[in-house]
Amino acid sequence: MIPIYNQYAKNKSGYLHKDFQLFHLKDKKQQEFEFHYHDFKKIIIFLSGKVTYIIEGKAYLLKPGDILLVDNHDIHKPLIDPSETYERIIIWVNTSLIEAYRSNDCDISLCFQLIKEKKSNLIRLETNSKDKLKSILTELETIMTTDAFGSTLLSKALFIQFMIYLNRIQLTKQPHNMDGAIT
Repeated sequence: MIPIYNQYAKNKSGYLHKDFQLFHLKDKKQQEFEFHYHDFKKIIIFLSGKVTYIIEGKAYLLKPGDILLVDNHDIHKPLIDPSETYERIIIWVNTSLIEAYRSNDCDISLCFQLIKEKKSNLIRLETNSKDKLKSILTELETIMTTDAFGSTLLSKALFIQFMIYLNRIQLTKQPHNMDGAIT
């Protein structure tokens, strides 16, 4: 296991002043990140490249279609091989949005609780699950770039749909030893 030191607790990164923010990034350059944390939750959908992501001392070698859940205050950083194009979708989620959509029969933050229980931040998807999530994300990304009637409300609805589906996947996945971690 890779050690985490208290010195990283001061490296807060990023500020979120919306319910959520989506970034679709694609680059091929030398990038080095320090260990850091956020006050918001973070979802990383890995599309391509050669990246190892370290979260709370556990390293994950990513494969296309993998999803990483980074809870608020989790210390993390990516290790990126600059020889390959690194493409990913990153979603920052405000905890107040999560709280607003919590009900007795549905807690969209459950997936973040399950990563703690399963001791793995990685969700490795089956093909049919990848296709469903890709469809939702494509629609969400498209609607977020327009100012058409209802786009703000529709983007929030699509995000909630994405979170519900992500939680359903987490609830049906059986624990296994092939979690992608390289401890």
